[in-house]
Amino acid sequence: MNNHMPAYVDTGLNIVHVGDVAKGHLLAFKHGEIGERYILGGENMTLKTIMDNIAKLSGSKSPKTCIPHNVVLPIAWLAERWALISGENPVASVDEVRMSKKYMYFSSDKAKTKIILY
Repeated sequence: MNNHMPAYVDTGLNIVHVGDVAKGHLLAFKHGEIGERYILGGENMTLKTIMDNIAKLSGSKSPKTCIPHNVVLPIAWLAERWALISGENPVASVDEVRMSKKYMYFSSDKAKTKIILY
């Protein structure tokens, strides 16, 4: 974290270890049904919780300020325009801010009952 993230937006993500996803792929190959789809997710967490956990593990500070999406959106728009001029990557993109308005929570219940607990 290195204290480079001064604030955050209210969003949520599904966090899963890559090893669990790899294991799930192997189990789906072995026990899954052809044509079926399985979500290989982990734990649904808010961005604030994710950052708090990272800060605790790394000994750094977690951001305390939550900025509303409608405030971040024009900043992202300006950052994209500046990136076109400077050649640098924007700190945030308009698409990222729009996507962050949605909590990307998922359930792996089908995968757990159909392929993992087989």
